[in-house]
Amino acid sequence: MISRFVMLAAFAVLSACVRGGEESEPRQAGYGQTREAVMTLIGKNASEGRSLSGVQVNEYEAFIRCSSIERIYELTGKWPAILGLEMMFLIEYPPYREYFMRRAREHASRGGLIALTWHERNPIEVCPRGEFYMCSQHPMTDESLARLLDPSTPEHALWAGDVDAVADVLKELDAAGISPIFRPYHEMNGGWFWWGRKTAYADLWRALHDRLTEKHGLKNLVWTWSPDKESAGAAVYYPGDGFVDFVGADLYSKDRTGPMYETAKENVASLHHSGSFAFTEIGLLPAPDLFLSLKPWWFLLWGGEFIDRRWASEGCALCNEAEDVAAIFALPTVVTVDELEWPESIASRIRAAARTAAPQAQCPATLIEQP
Repeated sequence: MISRFVMLAAFAVLSACVRGGEESEPRQAGYGQTREAVMTLIGKNASEGRSLSGVQVNEYEAFIRCSSIERIYELTGKWPAILGLEMMFLIEYPPYREYFMRRAREHASRGGLIALTWHERNPIEVCPRGEFYMCSQHPMTDESLARLLDPSTPEHALWAGDVDAVADVLKELDAAGISPIFRPYHEMNGGWFWWGRKTAYADLWRALHDRLTEKHGLKNLVWTWSPDKESAGAAVYYPGDGFVDFVGADLYSKDRTGPMYETAKENVASLHHSGSFAFTEIGLLPAPDLFLSLKPWWFLLWGGEFIDRRWASEGCALCNEAEDVAAIFALPTVVTVDELEWPESIASRIRAAARTAAPQAQCPATLIEQP
């Protein structure tokens, strides 16, 4: 996305001084979330025709005083139910890990859910930038992927090393009682990521699932599978219900009333026994009437200029008008963090005041504060 490159140059200089923010709960606060509790919470709201709200805070926002989640609060007066975080940079930039964990704990203390996206670098190609977005776009052949999936090869060892590195962070979330919506290897029906349009894609997903759940004991991940846009033909990449908890689609339309949203639901929802369908990543939100008819189980609005197209460095047909975002959040069926109803074992661990408390810092008028 456009904003991904705004702050790239800053990482080399500032990686040792990621900004702090609100006071967070202790590292081992124990928020009590489990995979079953998260799935029940999402499913209960969906059965009532309600959609959990969400927004993505991307890696470059570590260097912005007012991130996309604060922007949503300022625009709507509410915290979204779901905070999306990027796992890229967790391996090569230790200070980002601190920011990532602080943000996750902060939102969990409100009773919020965490959604994780991983733009995993191509593990068998040298990328000079290490973990940047472009590193996930280094192509891989089917032959190379076959070697990666063979446990006896050097390629497999490189992939496993990266998986094990992020597993350490997932274990930290688990120890804190945070059960994330985990969305790896997304948009696989497109050709831009190294895992895209691969005949052995389902084997790759299952290999990741097995390594994280069996080798690392990460049983509280909520596995979410999400092809791109209309998702025609994406069924050939589906790993199977035994490896997936929810399904959805990543939607970037230029028309708020267009057919992309409905077509994606038709192509994806039937793949999983639950009939789930989420806007797992979305730019332009559909018009309110269309949103209400589709009843997504949740939506994760991409951050930055997708909240307000005026922040784009150039025209952005895929971005929202701020008032249209506010209108979706104001719908009676859209759930914000203060409306999440957890069982008492989890509710008792939530900081009640944090569910509605305003951000400490006021957001500047521009996306990136001018000197």
